[in-house]
Amino acid sequence: MNPTNKIDILLQDFDLESFLTQNKHLDGDKFLLRDKSTTIFLKGLLANQLNLYHKAKNKLPTFCKNYCWFSPKGFEQCSSEATALFKSNLFSGKNLLDLSGGLGVDDWAFSKSFEFITSLDPDNDLNILVRENFRKLGSSNINRIDKTAQEFINQNHSKEFDLIYLDADRRNPTGKDYSLEGGSPSYPELEKHLLSIGKRILLKLSPMADISYLCKNLNHLKELSIIGYKGEVKEILAEIIPAYSGKVSIVAYVLDQNETFLKWPNANTILEPNITDDLYFFETHNTLVKSSLSKEYLSAKGIETWGVSGIFGMARFEPKEFMGRTLKVVCTMPYQKSEFKRYLKSLEIKQANFTKRQFPTQIETLRKTFGILEGGDDYFFFTEMTDGSLAVCHCGKFN
Repeated sequence: MNPTNKIDILLQDFDLESFLTQNKHLDGDKFLLRDKSTTIFLKGLLANQLNLYHKAKNKLPTFCKNYCWFSPKGFEQCSSEATALFKSNLFSGKNLLDLSGGLGVDDWAFSKSFEFITSLDPDNDLNILVRENFRKLGSSNINRIDKTAQEFINQNHSKEFDLIYLDADRRNPTGKDYSLEGGSPSYPELEKHLLSIGKRILLKLSPMADISYLCKNLNHLKELSIIGYKGEVKEILAEIIPAYSGKVSIVAYVLDQNETFLKWPNANTILEPNITDDLYFFETHNTLVKSSLSKEYLSAKGIETWGVSGIFGMARFEPKEFMGRTLKVVCTMPYQKSEFKRYLKSLEIKQANFTKRQFPTQIETLRKTFGILEGGDDYFFFTEMTDGSLAVCHCGKFN
């Protein structure tokens, strides 16, 4: 029996659920100091589980429920289950090639919409954990191969894939690199061969990637999808189709915790009923901001923009399926330091949420100037208006 098979059997036989339950009061460092009986191989692995499981419960609930194994680097770099499952609903087919398997979260999700997954990763130790995880999850249609993307491509001369997926590692000794060339595997280095064996190519990119840069530097780019979850831009997806030469579509998605999503642009007629006497404030989601679709979205919703940024809006109807944050307006006023200080004092506001767009003063400076702590039920939005003046809007929750 070779060492790899011994480790596989060790992982299968180990009761991770009981271990985590019995040691839930320990972190990894304390466990390493106290444990005297565990094998050397398992010691470090179990310490990692104690450090990671409390973080993983929200990000990877199904993996935690099935007591899967995690590694620090694999966990840090993997997609959340929410975004992985969302991606798997966008594409389907017979076979998918994943050039950057990692912890296997995207593989697990895609295995629900593709008949067979070929997943690559050169990290043998990680792959042992991943194969055991797939066994626990019942994902029998995924083949994890111990190879780099370049090694696999050099040996593949004929097989065609319905979708090729790449989530390149952007970390290097000098920091994160958001360029296409800086990822590992590097898409530009593989591009020519991938276009010859893939019907579609899907690149998962950093939320920090520049949209105009991607449109300029990705050949045959059909669509960019900006994906948001819990108020943040989580990732950008670039869909590439060989020989495509048309216009690039830019789409924003906002996911929620119920595995549903809002999309813009879409084909639905957007009408807002329930006109009221109240004034509502709208802040578009960061996916719309990132994709430069905020003004278009607000206009289609019948919402008048507030400020020059085109990110804020106001209207006299209750929000319905709005992609972003919605609040009820308490007061709007020109921004003057003395008047605003007097306003805060008159309402005895000592804690509030501050947001600014195209406003010259930093949030931290505003907090120090007015002695306001972060948090609470009051919301203030600072911006420049179209005439060059500065303004502030005071809002509160409406339900």
